[in-house]
Amino acid sequence: DIVFRAATAPAAAAAAREQASAMEAERNSAACAAAVVAAEAAEAAALKSSAKYDEKLKALDESNRSLQAQLRGALDESYQSSARAEALAAQIEEVQRGGAVASEAVNSNAQATQQALRTVELEKAKWKKAHEQVLAERESIAQKLQEAEAALGAAEASLAAAAESAERSGKEAVERAVRQTEASAKEEAAALRLKLAQAHSDGTALRAQLDSQAAERETLLSSVSSSFAPTSSASPLPRGPDVISALQASVTAALKRPEGWWAYSVCVAYGGGNAFSLHRRYSDFTQLHAKLRAGAPDVRLPPLPPKRSLQTQSKSFVETRRQELHEYLCFLLAERSLRLNPAIHAFLELGMALGHLA
Repeated sequence: DIVFRAATAPAAAAAAREQASAMEAERNSAACAAAVVAAEAAEAAALKSSAKYDEKLKALDESNRSLQAQLRGALDESYQSSARAEALAAQIEEVQRGGAVASEAVNSNAQATQQALRTVELEKAKWKKAHEQVLAERESIAQKLQEAEAALGAAEASLAAAAESAERSGKEAVERAVRQTEASAKEEAAALRLKLAQAHSDGTALRAQLDSQAAERETLLSSVSSSFAPTSSASPLPRGPDVISALQASVTAALKRPEGWWAYSVCVAYGGGNAFSLHRRYSDFTQLHAKLRAGAPDVRLPPLPPKRSLQTQSKSFVETRRQELHEYLCFLLAERSLRLNPAIHAFLELGMALGHLA
């Protein structure tokens, strides 16, 4: 209000002068002079008020300039923040593009892995079918061997019975019966030898087929899990550390013995193309497990397959146990600290290969 009054004071003074001039023209000179004096007084007061408030206007101008400078600083900071935000948005967009590319690569690798696993499963199914056929042939050959052994036992029993009868009938009758029995026994023995030779030939061919299939299976497993390192192809017989570094073993087959229990064929290879086979019962594996647990308590051992089941004599149970024993043995030989354990050396009969007595 003060600023408004100071701004309108000159206009009021001019209006007063005009009014005084008019009054001077219309009224007498004394009244006009008084009006002029009043107008001059009002102009002087207005000028005095204007001088005071000019200083206030200057102060307001300085404050306005200070506020404008602060406003410009705030705008500059806002522009800088906007630039940083744009740069950060560009970085985020670049990271998102890189994440999309990485996601596509991961998806592609996952698809390739799934395809490889499907191929492995198909190969395992083919091998399993072929292995079942081989097991059926092995069972048939084992049955033939049992029949041949039973026939040989019957012939021996018949020969013993004839000898006893000959002793009771007299020396001459004994000799005659013995000669007849010996001739008959020789014929039967010759026939049994032919059967045994044939069975041995069939067993040798079957063993070669099993070894070939076991080698194919080991190759397939090594391509998936790299359980073993490649063995050396040098021909000299390895000794000591060379045997340990090249040592491999696999449970290739399960064989039912005439006594009714099952034995597992273990193929041991220790470099230079040197290999041999031996038979181990399930109880041998349990004893090895107990020795390793007692001698190396800090080493984590894999669990053994179930000790006993209602389907102990079934082919599927025996084949499953064979596979589990094979995986168990592969795990042991994959650990270098266990490969050096004397219990494993004794289990695999590595005394000669290591260059000392077992």
